[in-house]
Amino acid sequence: MANRGKALKTVLIVDDSPENLDIMRGILSPFYRVLVATNGRKALKVAMSPSRPDLILMDINMPEMDGYEACRLLKLDSRTSNIPILFVTAKSDMEDESRGFALGASDYLVKPVNPPIVLARVKTHLVIHDQVNLLADQIEMRTKQLELRNIELSEMRSTLDSIADAVISLDINNCVLLMNPVAEKLTGWSESEAHGKLLEEVFCIINDETRSKIDNPRGWVLNEGDIKGMTTHALLIARDGIERSIGYSHSPIFDQDNNPLGDVLIFRDVTKEMEAEQAVLNQLAIIETYGGLVALANMDGKLIYVNAGGIKMLGATQPDDILDKNITDFIEQTNLKRETDELIPAAAMDGAWNGEYRLKRIDGTSIPVSKTLFTIPDAEGNPKHMGIIIMDISLQKESQEKLLVSEKLAVMGRILADVSHEINNPLAIVIGRTELILSSLDGQSTPFKAKLEVVLESARRCKNFLGYV
Repeated sequence: MANRGKALKTVLIVDDSPENLDIMRGILSPFYRVLVATNGRKALKVAMSPSRPDLILMDINMPEMDGYEACRLLKLDSRTSNIPILFVTAKSDMEDESRGFALGASDYLVKPVNPPIVLARVKTHLVIHDQVNLLADQIEMRTKQLELRNIELSEMRSTLDSIADAVISLDINNCVLLMNPVAEKLTGWSESEAHGKLLEEVFCIINDETRSKIDNPRGWVLNEGDIKGMTTHALLIARDGIERSIGYSHSPIFDQDNNPLGDVLIFRDVTKEMEAEQAVLNQLAIIETYGGLVALANMDGKLIYVNAGGIKMLGATQPDDILDKNITDFIEQTNLKRETDELIPAAAMDGAWNGEYRLKRIDGTSIPVSKTLFTIPDAEGNPKHMGIIIMDISLQKESQEKLLVSEKLAVMGRILADVSHEINNPLAIVIGRTELILSSLDGQSTPFKAKLEVVLESARRCKNFLGYV
């Protein structure tokens, strides 16, 4: 019911066992659109179809093509390389997990699966995947917008007729001389009506937060002899009362002798840009509240940004405790030193790296974590920054250990039960025959009778012990 009105995410389940498919479908179908495939080859076909999944749950041991090979081929194809893949398997060996992460898997789920854990993992990886992609796209979009704005501003100042922004030309007395059609539309004044009027009457702006009137900037522009840059902290009140968020700048005009002739006011409606900026801020707020670590680093691994959850995870109290340090400084150096040294180069070369390490906190303690590193390209597609996502998997490891102990105890119980059954029957015969012999012995057989009584007592104790098993 919580997904009403929203498009359901699509999850592809890949397993050759109909029973496992039914279990996973039952867990996920109330919340997601579920597709199934019975081997790796069929999974590739579904993943590359128009009904492309948002996340894949992949078994490892399957006929025709196993999960490892299917994962490798999916990560090689640009159409499917960004789809998160979670292996669902009974394998729990570190080497097997490392192989899966090296191929590009995002996480592991161990059979038998726990429904709440399955739902939580699927939701977490979908949210992280969406948020990281959206944030990267918005950052790239915003960067391109800023670059385009600078180019447009330089063109605006060269001629009034070659730009699409609003332009008002002023004389030395701060009176309107010219207006282009965009300026007419935004202010609600026609050029003929505005000609000769003071700028304050035609171009009325207030602070978008305090709503206090902003004094005419044209005077201090001329006094300072400088060109003031765009500001987006203003509301333009048009002639009809409509308010619009704008960015504006002034450029003074001088004659050949450097005497001021007037001023050119350039402004634009930035409502959509403000909305885009707010969307980025909203995404950043979500990242800040995320309990795991989300960080941005340069291509050398030097930390530039760490969210609040990451600061807490590292045992720090403030960003300054960890910023400017390398992410590898927080990886516990054990027998994996070589892998640690190659971690950043591997992520830079492949575009992403996934794996498990022990995270070394500032106080010297360490916790098991799942780590994902990925490159964030610039506008030309060259790696510029590195994104880092780290999740605490202490509970997962604890659950796996408890499950392993439980399975071992269950096996021992079955073995003892089988042993008890096999021994009880001969013991019953021994006890019965011994009792029969004892009942038939006369008083002259006392030494032999004493030995039989010892045998009988030992057999009864053994039978009583097996009764507790």
